[in-house]
Amino acid sequence: LLSRYRPPVRRAGTRPVMLIHGYGASGSTFAHRSIPGNLVHSLLAAGREVWVLDLRTSIGFPNRPRRYWSFDEVAETDIPDALRTVQAAHATPDEAAPIQVDVVAHCIGAAMFSVAVLRLPGLHASIGAVVLSQVGPLLRATAFNRFRGYVAGYLQQFIGIDEFDTRPSLTRMKRLLVDGLLATFPYPDDDGEAQRLREAPGFAAVRHRADAIFGQTMRLHNIGKDTLDALDSIYGFVKVRGLAQVGNYAREEVLTDAGGQGHAVGFEQVGQRFGFPVFMLHGQRNAVFDWRGSYDSFWLLKRVFGKDEGLPREPPQLPEPSDASKPSGGDLFLGEGTPHQLLVLGDYGHQDTLIGEKACTDVFPHIVRFLEAFDHKPGRGNPVPPDWRASLPWTGPWLGLASRSADNAGRLHCRLALRPPPAHVSARAVVFVPAWRREGRWCFDFAWMVGLETTRDKLLQEAVEIDLFDDRLADYQGFAVLTAHDDLPMARGPLEVLGRRLPAGLFAQPQDEPIEPIRNQVMKTLEAATDAQRERAVVRLDPAWTGAVQREGEPAQASLCFVLASCQYVPGLVDRVPAQASYRRLAQRLEVLAPPHKPQLLVLAGDQVYVDQTAGLFVPAGGDDVGQAYALTFRLEALRQVMASLPTCPLLDDHEVMDDWEPGPDPCGAPAVRAALDGYVAQQHKLVRAIGPQRDPRPFDYRMAPAGFPFYMLDTRSTRQRRALRTDAQATPLDQAAIRAEAGMGDLKKWLEAAPADLPKFIVSPVALFPMPRAAVFGDPAQRLGMDDWSGYPASQRALLELLRDTTARHVVVLSGDRHMSSVSSLWLQAAGGPVEVISVVSSGLYAPWTFVNARPDAFWLDGQVELGAVPGAFGATMVTAAVGTGNGFAVLQVERGATGHWRIGVTLDLDDGLTQCLRDLDPAGGGWTVQGPARFARK
Repeated sequence: LLSRYRPPVRRAGTRPVMLIHGYGASGSTFAHRSIPGNLVHSLLAAGREVWVLDLRTSIGFPNRPRRYWSFDEVAETDIPDALRTVQAAHATPDEAAPIQVDVVAHCIGAAMFSVAVLRLPGLHASIGAVVLSQVGPLLRATAFNRFRGYVAGYLQQFIGIDEFDTRPSLTRMKRLLVDGLLATFPYPDDDGEAQRLREAPGFAAVRHRADAIFGQTMRLHNIGKDTLDALDSIYGFVKVRGLAQVGNYAREEVLTDAGGQGHAVGFEQVGQRFGFPVFMLHGQRNAVFDWRGSYDSFWLLKRVFGKDEGLPREPPQLPEPSDASKPSGGDLFLGEGTPHQLLVLGDYGHQDTLIGEKACTDVFPHIVRFLEAFDHKPGRGNPVPPDWRASLPWTGPWLGLASRSADNAGRLHCRLALRPPPAHVSARAVVFVPAWRREGRWCFDFAWMVGLETTRDKLLQEAVEIDLFDDRLADYQGFAVLTAHDDLPMARGPLEVLGRRLPAGLFAQPQDEPIEPIRNQVMKTLEAATDAQRERAVVRLDPAWTGAVQREGEPAQASLCFVLASCQYVPGLVDRVPAQASYRRLAQRLEVLAPPHKPQLLVLAGDQVYVDQTAGLFVPAGGDDVGQAYALTFRLEALRQVMASLPTCPLLDDHEVMDDWEPGPDPCGAPAVRAALDGYVAQQHKLVRAIGPQRDPRPFDYRMAPAGFPFYMLDTRSTRQRRALRTDAQATPLDQAAIRAEAGMGDLKKWLEAAPADLPKFIVSPVALFPMPRAAVFGDPAQRLGMDDWSGYPASQRALLELLRDTTARHVVVLSGDRHMSSVSSLWLQAAGGPVEVISVVSSGLYAPWTFVNARPDAFWLDGQVELGAVPGAFGATMVTAAVGTGNGFAVLQVERGATGHWRIGVTLDLDDGLTQCLRDLDPAGGGWTVQGPARFARK
């Protein structure tokens, strides 16, 4: 909604001015009659036509449904539409080009305006001069507001709170409780809270609620009584997901999208699209956004356009806003008379710069003078090149699937996944620096660093692929991975001669090698990094896992040790330490164990992240939730350490999409499903397979052979059929439904028959084949409809078991997760040639704190005879369960040749309530399982 205000006499040569409000507010910020000489009035008095924009997030639409809109949607739709409307209102037949529009934008309105200009080509041509109040392209939140943004994201993701409101309709008792609690909020002594409560007590509830949502929004002594009485017309509701996006701004100190990724603020975008005159306005005592953020934006503009005039990179020292005993020291005014100006008002906070009683004399004249000064003066300068910056990965680096080339050199080929810091909108190269450990610290061989040319989008969507020379691997124990950027400028300093190339080094055939400035920045970044930061940036070249990577077709080695894990709930506000306890135990194993008992591979059987958050209690509403879930989980320190130490091979299960997900008839799916699948591909599947242009490589099957042992990674989620008990056009009858697209499992049969018969083989299925739920053994078909594993697809279950019974392959081990319960079991299938054993190992959840959704051993058929078929006796089998456990943790499996020459398998359930070891010889004459440990259920 645009409201138009015409002055009695419009001053010739002036441009119209559009005013954009902040979040949880409306156009009343600029036009409310209680504000003496409000901004609209002051601009009209200066002879300027004013347009007040109410965005779709405005609180000024009482009858409109309160939907959540991301700031990006508003920025890229509402603001361009409003500008076109204003231009159309001033269009005349004789004008060669549309008129330009001046803009005054406040807080998140300033953020949205900046995003609109920087992301939309050509929009900047519509802009005359701009005033940005409290927020610019770069920003800094106060420490308390950074915490507040995290809390907002937590509340939205884990509790399901949708919005906060400064003026909710509460019962009298709730109102007493809420407002009574908020009345205890400590304000600075010079705020005048007690005195103003006596003078105008009606403002307190709205003011306290607004401060609880945003932080202290005003210096109370600056606000007049009439405005205090009308606060409920100036403040209103906010969506919690919007506050979470503000939290992303605060974390990265730059404007990001709803998923926390920077897509707008880069050197190139600023230079091309932010060349109009800009006046940064900020209250020094702002407790929402720190004034130093506006200084950063001011310095950025000066630096981009080559007119920094010797300004220091860091802002000058001013008295801290929290120190009420010190005078403000007056206003700070920088860049006066230039196209880029900064005014820091010493006696003002956040909102009072626009709704204050004396803003008409202290603030608005500065705005008017700036707009008048640049009615005809151009603001654009000539952008100058930025300096380079080298950054440690934001997430990763993670080792993916590794292989060896078939040539004589046998080079080790690795897939790596990493994400650069979200604030960067570009990445020009990935740089690798060989490293070794000395006295517990990583040291680096900078002479051998090399780089691969890349782009930021490529890094986000694809894995980095590198070849390693075997003859140099022994010289190093790892390599650091960094990204090189030229999107945001650094402090100016001497640059080395450009164009110098580094010699070829550790990595084979690099596409491009770092020029000298990148090399210098890499050295500075690593030398300045803490030990913990270095640990997170280094990929470990351990002979344990590198030795397990062999050429295709080579015979199996004498042993293989690997980890099976699944189900990592997203950490919340207070559980970051327990959320990574399992990964910490695994990291300790990697530090202290030696081959052959040291893990060489990490198999993740699904639910590596929960985008639906709380066991299905909260379903994702958009792609930004997916990104947040991955960010919170994949930045766990112990997780990063493990994934940089072991090749990681993931599979998809339901919680990467939504609880108990079955694909619908629409192949593209709902937007939330599409976003979740895209997230899985971009975050996980790229570790094991290159992604083509189609970007939907379902099913997510793949095969591998670490140490020569065959693995079939079987996708049981993305192509399963929707089930129904009765005829349904949108579903398949339960007794016919397939758990995967190829119901006959021909590919799996060929794989089994091609593998050496006596060699242990592993089928990784995210959902368990057995032990089977008791309801599947004794219950009616309706109960199977609610089962998410193989038992819920009886036709597929039987097809797989028949295949395992009838094929020539033996020693098949099915690996699974999903249940939040560990188990080690054997299923003896009755066959014409004698019983056939299939082993099932199910891993507990790495972190599954919601006990009410964790499986219970007594819900499963663990031992005894079981009939598998509609006709009694048609398909008999015997279950033997060696151990079960319900703690958080993972399973470690080891296969090796026994003393008799037969293969032996050992399974260690590493759970937070202790270790359980299960051993058996795969020779049928060698006896059953031997169990040691505190398993709650253990039998031979």
